[in-house]
Amino acid sequence: MKKILVGILLAMMMLTLTACGEPETYESIYEKYSQKIVDATTKYIEKAEKESASLAGNTDALEDLCSDKVIELIEIADDGMSAFIDLTNKEGNQSDEWEYWNNKLRDVLDEQVDRLNDAYWNSGL
Repeated sequence: MKKILVGILLAMMMLTLTACGEPETYESIYEKYSQKIVDATTKYIEKAEKESASLAGNTDALEDLCSDKVIELIEIADDGMSAFIDLTNKEGNQSDEWEYWNNKLRDVLDEQVDRLNDAYWNSGL
């Protein structure tokens, strides 16, 4: 009976720890949002191969389609940047730490926007 009770208590403790999760850090925010940006870009590129073929030669429509996807990537990055600001305000950290992680996330965004643009323009022309 004791073994069962101990097992139940251990399981409950593990669930409690899992539910609480790890404390949020600049690095964890960066990893979360950079992965979201990369995943979204990959999804958009797959869609680009399908959508842009029908728009071949129609540069205005192709540009509108690509711009919509870029805006969505920017919105993801903005959410991450807001999370950095929230953490900075919560912990009272210096802005230089926020700037460092913000710039890293912006670099990911820039790389993925370039990747997305290349995919749209190469598949639609």
